[in-house]
Amino acid sequence: MSRRMLLAAAFLLAAGTVSQTLLSGSPEPALSPGVAGTSASLSGLIGPINLSPKTGDEPNAQDHRAHPHPHGNQVCASGCALSNHPTPRLSDGQFRDLIHEFAQQPAEAESRSLDELLYYGHQTRWMLRKHGPCEMTTAHETRLGAELSRTHALIAVRLVDETGTILAHLPETRVPLNLRHVFDVDERELPHLEASGTVKRVGLHHLWTRI
Repeated sequence: MSRRMLLAAAFLLAAGTVSQTLLSGSPEPALSPGVAGTSASLSGLIGPINLSPKTGDEPNAQDHRAHPHPHGNQVCASGCALSNHPTPRLSDGQFRDLIHEFAQQPAEAESRSLDELLYYGHQTRWMLRKHGPCEMTTAHETRLGAELSRTHALIAVRLVDETGTILAHLPETRVPLNLRHVFDVDERELPHLEASGTVKRVGLHHLWTRI
C-alpha cells in the first residue's frame, strides 16, 4: 500500500497585498508568538507567494470551490475539521489594556499586544467602533486598521503518494477567515474526496488551519 501525505498551506490576504509566508497546521488555535514564521505542512516548507490585487468583494465572499458550512456545536473528541474552535470573548478592559500596550510601542514594531488584537479580529474591530482609537496615535491606528483589513486567506491542499504523484489537489482558493468551508477537490484515480476546514488568524505572521 502506498504512503500518502496531505499537504496544506494557507496564506493571508490583505486589502491589496498578501502577507509574508505564514504558519499553518498548528494543533490548536492559540495566540502565536510575535515572531515571523514559515508555512508548514507534513512535507516541510512552502515558499512565499506574490502580492495579490484588491478584489473589492463582500467581507465573507469566497471562491467558487469553497462552500460555507456551519461548524459543529462543540469540539470533536477526535479533533476533526467539523469542530467548533471559538475565539474567547474580548472584554472592554482587556481591549483597553491591549491598546495601551500597543500604543507604547513604535507603530511599525511587532509586539504581543498587536498579535492579540489581530487574534481577536472582528471583536477588535467592533471594540474600535465602540471605544474609538483610545490612546493610539494616527500611525498606530493606521497600522492596526491595515492589519485588521486582512480578512481572507488563500488555501491550497494536495494529497500525494510516496512517489510524489499528486492524487488529489485543491488549487489556491480564497476564503474568509473564521468560517468553515467544504472544498471542491480534484481527484485523480481516487473515489470522491470531501475536504473541509477553517482558517483562523492567530497573530501578525501566523495562521492556524484544520483540514
